[in-house]
Amino acid sequence: MRMRFASTIPQIAIPVVLAGSLGAPSLAQDFREGVYDGRSVMGWVYSEEGSEISGLPTWIPDGETGDGANCNVDVTPLEADLGDWLGYFYQVTPASFGEQLRNAGMDWQAGYLTEVITVQGRPGMRNLFLARAEERYFEVMRVSVSGAEQLTTITCTTGQGFLLPRLQWFYGFAGNIEILTDPAE
Repeated sequence: MRMRFASTIPQIAIPVVLAGSLGAPSLAQDFREGVYDGRSVMGWVYSEEGSEISGLPTWIPDGETGDGANCNVDVTPLEADLGDWLGYFYQVTPASFGEQLRNAGMDWQAGYLTEVITVQGRPGMRNLFLARAEERYFEVMRVSVSGAEQLTTITCTTGQGFLLPRLQWFYGFAGNIEILTDPAE
């Protein structure tokens, strides 16, 4: 196996850091040739300020939500074949994923769901969980999308108690970011 997943957990933009600090969102959307296309994500706008704060390309809902909702995209170099990805995704549990996040420095609190999914024809994994930062709790939907040489991670966060009402928005965001990396074979 050529990959080491535990050491490659991408960063998360935390909504409590972004909430209330974002100015007017930018009309431009983000695009990385050969990686992803987020130029036309319906219902979301790219946030230059949120991206600066989080260090990742970040989108916020079009219109004020009051709950710090945001989504970002991260790409981690990670070479793997289809069997490697499936083997990893099927062995992950909410507790083991939480342990990986804790080892990466996150104050993970509880896992709600870990499931293997298909994202744009590729194996992927969706995790829903609760974490804490700066003495505040937030809820997260993270979608990990396999690739031949990259792991694309779409992370959507909101304040505690708002995940369920935002899930369809978050699913829509994840479904509208076009993944352009080569799929694993």
